Amino acid sequence: MANQILVFVLTLCVQFANGKEIDNKRLLLNDPDVSAARLLQMEKSIQKLTSTVQGLTHLVTTINGTLQTVNADLAAEKVRTAQTTHGSTYVRWGRSKCPSNAEIVYSGM
Repeated sequence: MANQILVFVLTLCVQFANGKEIDNKRLLLNDPDVSAARLLQMEKSIQKLTSTVQGLTHLVTTINGTLQTVNADLAAEKVRTAQTTHGSTYVRWGRSKCPSNAEIVYSGM
C-alpha cells in the first residue's frame, strides 16, 4: 500500500516537473462550450443518419421497381402457360402402341 502511494506521489511530481499540470475542472451541465460541442456532435449524427435514410429510400425504390417488373413477367408467364397445352413425354419400352389418351411422337425405325 505504501509503495502505491509513493508511486502516485512520484508520478504527480514528475508531471509537475514536466510542466503538465493535472486538469481538475468540473464539468458543468450548463457550460456553453460543452453544450455547443454536444450540439455539433448531434448535428453531425443527424446529417449522417439523413444521408443513410436517403440511400436506403433510393434502394427501396429500386427494389420496388424490380419487384413490379418481376411480378409483371410472372403474370405474363402464367397467362402464356395457361393458354398452351403441355404434357410429359414417357418412353414405353417394349410397347408398339400408345394408350387411347396418348399419341405416338416418335416410332423409331
